[in-house]
Amino acid sequence: MKIKLHKITALILFSILMMAFIPSWEKAKKPIYLNPAYSFKERAADLVSRMTPEEKQSQIRLLMFRSTTSA
Repeated sequence: MKIKLHKITALILFSILMMAFIPSWEKAKKPIYLNPAYSFKERAADLVSRMTPEEKQSQIRLLMFRSTTSA
């Protein structure tokens, strides 16, 4: 009987601990840049705010490369 009680207690504690690591629905929402309900400007601002300086620099280089090769 004690072993069964220990197993049930362990299962309950394990379940509670696992729930702490499961993201809530609020945290699992789509980021603004993927949500079409926002305007283009809001989505673009969100995306740029998430980019690293290296990613931003890469985008600028790509635009500069395209403008020099298309002329």
